[in-house]
Amino acid sequence: MYSDKEDLYNALEYYRKSLTIQLHNMGENHPELATSYDNIADVYNEKGELDQALEYHHKSLTIKLNSLGENHPNVAESLHNMGVLYIEKSQFDKAEDALNKSVRIKLKLVGENHAITGMSYASLGQVYAIQGHIDRAYKCHHKVLATYLENLPKTTLYFQIAIEISVSHILRNKSWMRP
Repeated sequence: MYSDKEDLYNALEYYRKSLTIQLHNMGENHPELATSYDNIADVYNEKGELDQALEYHHKSLTIKLNSLGENHPNVAESLHNMGVLYIEKSQFDKAEDALNKSVRIKLKLVGENHAITGMSYASLGQVYAIQGHIDRAYKCHHKVLATYLENLPKTTLYFQIAIEISVSHILRNKSWMRP
């Protein structure tokens, strides 16, 4: 049995081999390569190698934009994932930009009251809170709560995550709670 570190090393090795085969058979811009790049990015993220994770997510995003167009759920997902990585790297302006783009796409596709839009609002609210934009953070977290209260059963994981994130941000800074 492999340790977690060995599992990540093996996963990365196999994903790279798969990518090499795909590149040889399909060329550099085939849409299926985006999934391989995302898988490699996820392994790098798990290893804590955020620069490499972002590099592979960016490659994936470029392919998705070229093959799917900018208003596609997979593009929104890539932007969200990159935004979260930028938060982890404390690059909050880049995180804000990626997450805002993700939210805009999701709003066009599924509207404001959908779980996937709520997840991006939660991350965007986190960025705003860190940046000290308390009013914007509050608005994002309020949208998250409203979305999940309206649409999801109280037992779902999305609902639990949204409540936990939103309440923790609100309680960290009581000045958010204005009379």
